[in-house]
Amino acid sequence: MGVIVELAINKRDIQSARELIARELFQPAGHRLTEANDLKEGVLYVIAKDENKVVGAGRLAVKPNNHGASKFFKTLDHSLSLTNQTLGAFKDKIAVMYGLVLEPSYRSKGIGSRLYDLRESIAQENKKKLIVSRIRLDSWKIYSNRLYTEFGSDEVKLLNGVSVVRKWVYKII
Repeated sequence: MGVIVELAINKRDIQSARELIARELFQPAGHRLTEANDLKEGVLYVIAKDENKVVGAGRLAVKPNNHGASKFFKTLDHSLSLTNQTLGAFKDKIAVMYGLVLEPSYRSKGIGSRLYDLRESIAQENKKKLIVSRIRLDSWKIYSNRLYTEFGSDEVKLLNGVSVVRKWVYKII
């Protein structure tokens, strides 16, 4: 039958997606994937399923908590101003993509690309015009190929105590 990529709509698939992301993807210290946090930001999960098992997942916030005073959004506003745009012009039209992960045996088969494409389609269906994300350095090629623009970076401490650098990226859709 093959791997199916779709929007997760039932609680079991959403919970499986949360668990896969928490297990396979680094999480900043103090950050937890919970239903309550997801509800606040209108988080939707895209999943890849093989039979009934979730083997890939990604998150998309369609009502993100845009902290206008945060360094992330101030830097984004400055970067947009260099293209004669302002963050204010995108009020209520911003989507935030969070981690995307595949179980190791499903990587390099085009499934991740299908998950990325589905997230962008869902953002457009929700009338979003700007997608932003914080990504691992090793993910830059994927975003660059999809015409994202880098606008900053930060260093975060993970749950395991290791610090990593992330790039900040955006794309106007």
